[in-house]
Amino acid sequence: DLHSFPTRRSSDLTARSVARGRAPASFAGRDARGRIARASTLISTDYGQGSFTGDSLTWTVSNSSGCGGGNTYQAASMPSGWNDRVSSSKSAGGCAENDHFEDTNFLGAAITCTCATMGSLNNETSSETWSQ
Repeated sequence: DLHSFPTRRSSDLTARSVARGRAPASFAGRDARGRIARASTLISTDYGQGSFTGDSLTWTVSNSSGCGGGNTYQAASMPSGWNDRVSSSKSAGGCAENDHFEDTNFLGAAITCTCATMGSLNNETSSETWSQ
């Protein structure tokens, strides 16, 4: 169940899984009504293996500023097939703070990173937040 902080609409955050390969730099996300967003900005990419390899999950927002201007986003749980699967992650779009939490709803141990390895949270991410 993806949603954002109260200051952002839930339709602003989009996740897209890409099997075996590099994640696209960005893609045209769709809002809750299925409309293609006017602007789509990559805010992070999670990878199924260490060192930014393997299947990838891209996170985009439907604006051109990403985390700029104080925008913040959150995913209280991971999309289907991605719970407890992240082994590396790269943040983007001005989101210097990309927190990965061990449990859903931002609970448990956490790590803030652009990480080639997730350390003790390898294959443990169950929710994420993004901010400047």
